[in-house]
This record gives sequence, C-alpha cells and structure tokens, in this order.
Amino acid sequence: MYKGVTKKVLLLAWACIFSLAACLFLAFMWDRIFWAGVALSLGLYAAVGAKRLRCPHCGRGETLENLTKALHQECHCRHCGQRIVIR
Repeated sequence: MYKGVTKKVLLLAWACIFSLAACLFLAFMWDRIFWAGVALSLGLYAAVGAKRLRCPHCGRGETLENLTKALHQECHCRHCGQRIVIR
C-alpha cells in the first residue's frame, strides 16, 4: 500500500534537484567527472519521483512544486481534486 508523501521525501527530492544543479554547473565549468554526479542525482530523483511523489488519494503523479506548496497552504490534487496533506 502507498504510504503517502512525508517531509523527508520532499527534502530528499529537493536535495536531488540542488545537487543536480551543482554538479551540472561544476561539470561545465571545471571537470567532466561531475557528469557522474549529474547522472546519480537525476537517477535518484527519478526513483523518488516514481515511487513517492504521488497523490495520497488517487496515487497519480504530482509535481514537486505542488507537493511543496501543500506543506504551508491548502493544495488539491490536479487529478482527483482531493486535498493533499503532507505528514
């Protein structure tokens, strides 16, 4: 059964995004070895996104922006219309 989205999952997803941006910048500016970090960050974000960044009600994929917004204000799923609550 799907457990829903937690603050830890959102933090992990944002950490993947920021590390992807940092590694991408370093790969262009400094050394090609940072492309491995880009691939690792992108793969981890894809895995987290496929399994955990979903609506707790219908189970369909939801954007990271929409789920992050649900932390501080009322936000509804684009697919089923139910309110998203982040634990």
